[in-house]
Amino acid sequence: MRTRKKKLADYGIGEERGTELLKLAALEENQETVCRAANLSNPYLAPYLVRSLQQGVGYYKLFGSLLKLPF
Repeated sequence: MRTRKKKLADYGIGEERGTELLKLAALEENQETVCRAANLSNPYLAPYLVRSLQQGVGYYKLFGSLLKLPF
């Protein structure tokens, strides 16, 4: 299966607005909203999405050890 990395521009979000949204997602006062949105998006991935948004942890840090298959 082929995949490609999507960019914020693919969703109509400029770089400056993207930075602003990430800062807002990291605020403690927005934690509940971020959690609800992540659960609506994908309940299985919600904890990882929240951690990524609030702590700035990237995909490979979250899943790096899981991606190293023994074969």
